[in-house]
Amino acid sequence: MIRRRHRRIALVIALLLLLSFALYLLGGSTLYRRTAAPDGRGVVELYTPARWQAWRTRDFEIPVVARYIEPDGTVIASNAPIELSGNGRLYWDADSVSIGSTAVYDRRTRTWSVKD
Repeated sequence: MIRRRHRRIALVIALLLLLSFALYLLGGSTLYRRTAAPDGRGVVELYTPARWQAWRTRDFEIPVVARYIEPDGTVIASNAPIELSGNGRLYWDADSVSIGSTAVYDRRTRTWSVKD
């Protein structure tokens, strides 16, 4: 009788641990940085991808997904995670924003271009 009770308790604990691990692996994206344009014409958000999308990094490169939010609220996301190399500094000009030397968002065409 006591052994059955201990087995049930152990089974419940094992199931809870398994569920917790599964939720961890399937966890969503996390906001890494949010930067507003100097001219107030948009916002760039960088998210770390969901854990199952992330890959092993090398040389301190961070995988991120970039989103540009237009002043009207339209969100344009990059298609796939990109490597945020170096310090990942954002460079703004009148028609585009560059994320380091990796990705460029063209404000005129509302498109991302990503370099490998």
